Amino acid sequence: MDKNFSLKMPLDFQMALAHNPKAMHTFLSLDDQRQDEIIKRAHSIETKREMALFVNGINEAKI
Repeated sequence: MDKNFSLKMPLDFQMALAHNPKAMHTFLSLDDQRQDEIIKRAHSIETKREMALFVNGINEAKI
């Protein structure tokens, strides 16, 4: 992931990761391409609940 990754990450996604340390660790352990794919999907999520479910899916490799 490039050094400006936080600029393209949706704020809701960042916040959901901050509330789920396991998902954050999993996300950060992924390669740049996979992280970018996840970030692109996160842009289409509209509600806080959907985002929480999406981030939980990172832990369970469902995304």
